[in-house]
Amino acid sequence: MDKECQEALDSAKEVLSKAVLLHHPQPDAPTSLTVDASNTAVGAQLEQRQGRSWVPLAFFSRKLFDSEKKHSAFDRDLFVSYSTMRHFRHFLEGRLITLYIDQRPLKVALTSQTDRSPRQTRLCLSSQNSPPTFNTSKTNPMSRLMPSEDSMQ
Repeated sequence: MDKECQEALDSAKEVLSKAVLLHHPQPDAPTSLTVDASNTAVGAQLEQRQGRSWVPLAFFSRKLFDSEKKHSAFDRDLFVSYSTMRHFRHFLEGRLITLYIDQRPLKVALTSQTDRSPRQTRLCLSSQNSPPTFNTSKTNPMSRLMPSEDSMQ
């Protein structure tokens, strides 16, 4: 094997050895869903507490369509909460979860009967297969990063 191939193989091994490992879910472990939306994409991480630490079970992300990019930050966070709960519904059904969001108004909207548009009401009702516990205090450093256009393609 020539030097260039060996370097490529070593690089691939190093990247794979540092990759995040997903864990198998435990039926009675505390579960959390961390969601965030940027101007261009939405994403979430499904986690469980196993032992003394939180371990990832699954990730979800998708690029926003042009029409979805026009929504307010509140509506984008509502949309990511709805879409991730829908995506992970097979796992979340019947479980108590902690939903980490960085929009305090969204917590109020999902837990009260405030004035909402019909679209917001549908998303709120669809998101609640089990009543989530909200925690808006968890810092989310990833939400402070600005993605480049190249990374979104």
